Amino acid sequence: VAQSGQKPIVVLFFDRELAAQLRQAGIEPVILKGRNRYDLNLVSRLVEVLKAEKIEVVHAHGYKATVVSALAKKQYAFGLVKTEHGKVESNPRQPLSWLKSQINFKLEQHLTRKHVDAVCYVTNDIRSFFDQAHQGMDRRTVYNGMVPLLREDFARPDDLPTDVVNIGLVGRVSEVKGIPIGIQAMELIRSEKKARLNIIGTGKLVPHLQEMVEHSGLGDVVHFLGFRRNIYDYLAHLDILIMPSYHEGLPYTLLEAMSFARPIVASRVGGLAEVLDDGISGLLCPAGDPVALARNIEIVLEQESDEMGLQAQSVQANGYTLDVMGKQYAEVYQQSLEAAGAGGGSRE
Repeated sequence: VAQSGQKPIVVLFFDRELAAQLRQAGIEPVILKGRNRYDLNLVSRLVEVLKAEKIEVVHAHGYKATVVSALAKKQYAFGLVKTEHGKVESNPRQPLSWLKSQINFKLEQHLTRKHVDAVCYVTNDIRSFFDQAHQGMDRRTVYNGMVPLLREDFARPDDLPTDVVNIGLVGRVSEVKGIPIGIQAMELIRSEKKARLNIIGTGKLVPHLQEMVEHSGLGDVVHFLGFRRNIYDYLAHLDILIMPSYHEGLPYTLLEAMSFARPIVASRVGGLAEVLDDGISGLLCPAGDPVALARNIEIVLEQESDEMGLQAQSVQANGYTLDVMGKQYAEVYQQSLEAAGAGGGSRE
């Protein structure tokens, strides 16, 4: 959008971290706050914004954005593009939460089929997951991209000690991230090098994981650093990034660590397996296997070369760039605009 000379309008439902990052980048977001998650007034307020800014194409990310945009399309004509970033996350052990997630998913997919002109997926794995739900729609995989980062541009945080090997686990502290597997792996590492696991992020599981660490006697090995706004400083100076997730889309944490040439040990799932070449640009292991995770960490600890990190850096710089992603989305926007002009995007 910026390369075309057009002004981007970013609409958010919360004035939180993303809004702060946008302002730092010189973009003032439009914040639409609802009284609750299902506040239908958000639809009319979005229509007002779209009309005032003469918006022709909307790109929706997430359940709420998709539902509100699809309903707004009934009142104001525009092209609608949607990106699926992951699979449905729900816990069958929590029946009420699981039921709500299933209902929300079905509603979102119903509106997607009726009003979305094109659906994009950040990995082929996610695209396959939605094969049945999106059958017959305009679909394509558009991998996430970013501007390469230079490690020397970021200062080493004071809470990353220099006398140990710093292993990092970065992101939401949730069940899907497999954080207990990472903690268990730290018990199994037999390398002579002293390693420390830094868990960077927040979530409801933190108290449970802290209790787990205390009971396992790993208090000196596993450290909870909480949320860090200067996450690039940490990623740039970690010695190893581990991602023991049970499933993943294409997280920017992965691409950022690759850009910094950091060695990566990850589960063989989703976008992690699509992007990393096992043994070349990273090490992959089965999800939920702390023994295999520990073994791969030990392999990295014993390596004397930075070759694997450098290979990952090259993969990111040559394939997962902002330029490549931007050009692909520009094509999708143009086709969506044409479909909207021809009366497309409203399918039963």
